[in-house]
Amino acid sequence: MVPPEGPRQSLELAAGDQPALRLRSTGAAAPEVLAIGLDPQGVPRELARLKPGEGAQDRGVTSWPVPIDLPSELRNRITRFEIEGQASAGAVLLADDSLRRRKVALVGDDRAGEGQRLLSPLHYLRRALAPSTDLIEGGMGDVLQAAPDVIVLADQIGLADTPGLREWVEGGGLLIRFAGPRMAASERLAEEPLLPVRLRAGGRDIGGALAWGEPRGIADFAADGPFAGLAVPADAAVRAQLLAEPAPDLGDRIIARLSDGTPLVTRAALGQGQLVLFHTTANAEWSNLAISGLFVEMLDRLVRSARVIAETPEADPAEQPFWLPELVLDGFGRAAEPGDPVPVAAADFARGPAPAAPAGLYRGGERMVALNAGGPMVPADWPG
Repeated sequence: MVPPEGPRQSLELAAGDQPALRLRSTGAAAPEVLAIGLDPQGVPRELARLKPGEGAQDRGVTSWPVPIDLPSELRNRITRFEIEGQASAGAVLLADDSLRRRKVALVGDDRAGEGQRLLSPLHYLRRALAPSTDLIEGGMGDVLQAAPDVIVLADQIGLADTPGLREWVEGGGLLIRFAGPRMAASERLAEEPLLPVRLRAGGRDIGGALAWGEPRGIADFAADGPFAGLAVPADAAVRAQLLAEPAPDLGDRIIARLSDGTPLVTRAALGQGQLVLFHTTANAEWSNLAISGLFVEMLDRLVRSARVIAETPEADPAEQPFWLPELVLDGFGRAAEPGDPVPVAAADFARGPAPAAPAGLYRGGERMVALNAGGPMVPADWPG
């Protein structure tokens, strides 16, 4: 038996809030990862090179994180990642919809006329989200039927009677809510469900005529939070906010703060999903955040952390009993259309690549899911 020449390497999608890969190798060197996709003319080519981070060794295998720190527009064009200089199926990761544009639903009051567009929170949300997501709008019942990955609510109150919304979040949805005058005026704000923290009624006017202080700036983001590395504009100012009631775990739920330490954005888990609250408005009524580039970046980070509900491969076999291959990889990582595609049972698909279920792209209904060959490695002891 002849051992393979050179180090063995594999590539897989890493778990976490932000898109990232994990590169493993039996060697000490960390090659770059190539992002391959379509250029604006529709021609496949190298779109970017991703550099691995700091490696860690375990039982003869070194593992490196490889952040996919690319603009959404570029990331959406990627069709595959491959380890430079490697020709094997395990060194290729096919990109499916889990790395691409999220479906985001906007729900709010958009009755402002043409001359009052700048007063509408939905105007700012559309402008921030449209370049990198697929937007849908409508009433809550309509958007839930569209199975969005993210729902954004602008100053909405009274969600206790919304059928299906809690179940959608618990199933993996990301619910982002923005404060506003309607929420601040609610007498039942402390009882409002589907919030990451319990809120005080009335809100806090920081920079108004009757306020006790100047508008507050935004504090630098925590290095281990979802907004790590984003630059805070020096002129960012918040004039009003909804305050959270004190709680033992309040500090753990704050992911963005004002300069006085009070919450700007809070987050909490609910089942498999997330609840996020911006404690200020989505328009310029309570702050100038919505007219800054930071607003776009913060929303992009949050949306990228959402699970892709409609494309989750761990579907109930009763709902999606078979997966049909549309593109398969050979042992050298070369892609081709299957000559005579054979449906793969959901139970076999869940076990990973096999002779009857080769690595590739599979379709089930409207879902497109990648079955990739890369994964954990265990060095072999070769005889002789």
